[in-house]
Amino acid sequence: MRSDSMVAPTLEAKGIVKRFGRFTALKGVDLLIRPGEVTALAGPNGAGKTTLFHVLGGNLRPDVGRVLLDGTDVTGLAAWRMARRGVGRLFQEVRTFGNLTARENVTVALDASGGAREDAMRWLDYAGLAARADLPARDLSFSERKLLALARLMASKARLLLLDEPAAGLAADEKERVCLFIRRLADERRVSVALVEHDRSVVERFADTVFFLHEGDMLRTGPASEVFADERVRSLYEGGGLAAFRADPGRVRIVSADEDMLDAEGRPPPDVAYLREEGNVFGSLTVSDNLALAGWALDKAESAARRARAYAIFPFLAERARQRAGTLSGGQRQALALAMTMSRAARTYFFDRPSAGLAPRTAAEMFAAIRRFAADNPDCDIVAREE
Repeated sequence: MRSDSMVAPTLEAKGIVKRFGRFTALKGVDLLIRPGEVTALAGPNGAGKTTLFHVLGGNLRPDVGRVLLDGTDVTGLAAWRMARRGVGRLFQEVRTFGNLTARENVTVALDASGGAREDAMRWLDYAGLAARADLPARDLSFSERKLLALARLMASKARLLLLDEPAAGLAADEKERVCLFIRRLADERRVSVALVEHDRSVVERFADTVFFLHEGDMLRTGPASEVFADERVRSLYEGGGLAAFRADPGRVRIVSADEDMLDAEGRPPPDVAYLREEGNVFGSLTVSDNLALAGWALDKAESAARRARAYAIFPFLAERARQRAGTLSGGQRQALALAMTMSRAARTYFFDRPSAGLAPRTAAEMFAAIRRFAADNPDCDIVAREE
């Protein structure tokens, strides 16, 4: 791999405030991301982590505060301009070119950044994907696609990585492989890494510094051992989660990961309301419009009644009814996707890994919502698939 004299940048946020209407998502947040370190943003869902990432990456402009890249003010600079300055973003829903091979995916990044095309195999080898180079990206496993996306970012000359839930949806061995690669990028390549992560074991093992957010405020900063020892953090972060749900599922039928209701083309039967693992919502529409669209097949009164029930189960969605879904946190989008599924008319409701990527306490709240929905609909079959 050709040597690169580019030094990883330092990214600093000072006094960041971001409002959506009357709702304040960030309340004067400070953050520092250093070269060669892994910085973790932790906290319950809705704490402001995703909003902060959007501000850092140029997807949102703060109402107050500054973003500095190596001392230069880049506040409000568009995401593509931030990318030109070496800031790379990996989203939870991994984006690769499915019809292109792994080698071609990396070559595209090299062509765009002016790199040498022969470096594609070197980056794939560095990511442990050399043997998969000629496979279409769609045929790679989920963890391999994450590694490919990281290799592609590095090939594009990214020197500061903003990673959204890199361990989400991965089995234990896959999680280890992806996180070790991220750690190598910081240690060996001196890349600046910031990640949003709900898996406490990942944060404790791989992060140098943890910034813990709650309701838009920076509650605690420091090494993971100190942050998670704080009683305030523990009370906000920990919850019953999947184990408690399995012990008391109510009317919900829990099935294993190999059970599904999709046909060969990936579609559910017409009488099944299906929540996909990625929990898709319409980002450009408001929360209210998403819920209305979910109940489009119902008459007006029934659609409104189901929307009201969804707001009763998820009160914070009612507070954000006029907010664009794309500006919600990951956990809030998952809750909206769950509420949209509940708003459809069906005999069977299938929730595919509803806790994926959620903090333990938020996962417990999601399971409680599913139990409540099942109790309110005794004539329906309520199914949840979890690992």
